[in-house]
Amino acid sequence: MISPANYLLIIDNLLELSHVAYLHSTTIGNAPVAEDAVVKYHREGDAVRVTREMVDVPAARTYAEFGAEAGNFDRWQTSEWRPPAYFLINNGSESTGRRPPGDHRLWDRGEWGFQVYHGVTPATEKTTHQFWAICHPNAQVPEKAREEFYRQCHQVIWEDVGVYEAQQIALDTDPEGASAENVNARVVLDVDGAFFEARRVIGRMLEEEAVAAEAKRSGRPLPRREPAEWLSVRGEERAAVQQAAG
Repeated sequence: MISPANYLLIIDNLLELSHVAYLHSTTIGNAPVAEDAVVKYHREGDAVRVTREMVDVPAARTYAEFGAEAGNFDRWQTSEWRPPAYFLINNGSESTGRRPPGDHRLWDRGEWGFQVYHGVTPATEKTTHQFWAICHPNAQVPEKAREEFYRQCHQVIWEDVGVYEAQQIALDTDPEGASAENVNARVVLDVDGAFFEARRVIGRMLEEEAVAAEAKRSGRPLPRREPAEWLSVRGEERAAVQQAAG
């Protein structure tokens, strides 16, 4: 599918899943996804990972209809981006008290869950190829229920696309000349740390690509740089808001 927006907006969206609470409130989202989640981000080398864990919260519609718990439960989301364009998003849930909260469960499905894979490839400055697939054990979604489950999954994607388009239009018509590369943010949220790390990686890769092209053109040797895998950045956020410096 073609998304009518710059690829950076899609990467931002998939690394900041608090929007699920509001944009996808008729399927996979409800208020606790934004308000009750413990959010952590971690960059290891060039890979960026965000985890969101919620304990003893009401099940959103999709989880209540197809999952193991229709009432309160524990829920988690792990979104991992690997440059230049690959996402794995793990969604898990289980009854509260089955296991203690923590990183040990954030990569599995628990009692019910699914994974979503994305490939994000720029088409033009303002359009992006977005490839995606959903993965789940057949036993977790009975055959007679799959049509509705997949309909809800497609609805989530198209709701995202609508926001991408609106964001791109807002940037294109911004009187101060904002762009996907520089949105002229006045406020920075702690939960934005993950996609700031991703943007740093992308910026460095684009710079290296330009340097390599110039070296090839001029015949000069490439400069040496430290390997990215030496870098490790960790962060934890809880709904704090900071004013952007400068």
